[in-house]
Amino acid sequence: MADFMLCTNCQDDSQMQLPMNAPDGGVIHTCLGDHRGTGPWVFTVHPAVEPTRTVRRSPARVESSGVTADLLEPLTACFEAGGPWLEFGVVEARLRERAPEVFARHVAEAGHTMFGPASNTASGRVAMALSTLRARGAVAGFVGKSTGSPWRGRTISHWCLEGSTPRTEVLSWVEDRAQRGLSEGWTDEDRAGLTAAGAPVGV
Repeated sequence: MADFMLCTNCQDDSQMQLPMNAPDGGVIHTCLGDHRGTGPWVFTVHPAVEPTRTVRRSPARVESSGVTADLLEPLTACFEAGGPWLEFGVVEARLRERAPEVFARHVAEAGHTMFGPASNTASGRVAMALSTLRARGAVAGFVGKSTGSPWRGRTISHWCLEGSTPRTEVLSWVEDRAQRGLSEGWTDEDRAGLTAAGAPVGV
């Protein structure tokens, strides 16, 4: 049987789901407990401080679901009924198109790997929000092969409205970038108009 981490809200592990990897290197945990009527609780633990064993009160740094509340509605709009699984980077690109101000604010607050290595980023928040939607049954997710230079050699989450969609039907980061006429890696065009964790606008 899998050894689950305790929920940081209710301190129970009976409703914990299998964890998922976040794009920033963290691990996303979801508890499906009631939490005094507030519903599922999603939190991220980062590898530098993740405990090696389950403990009653984790010293790990976590993020609460409230930080990502404004991401839920625009993320839902990134998917189409009958559409393929989307590699995480594709979901994030669509989020930026559909809610540019929301995306820019999260990058400004939390940073982004397009500006350099970081352990706690806007991508981590997006992944947390997607896990919240998954816990509510609004989207489905699985962990699969990543594409593109930013994540090559790592696994990454893939998302879709319907979990029954065959996992062979995937729009990858590389395919999406090619359709947009962009390279696999981050470009100045990607960074344009954003400010993150000390990085100047457009750099």
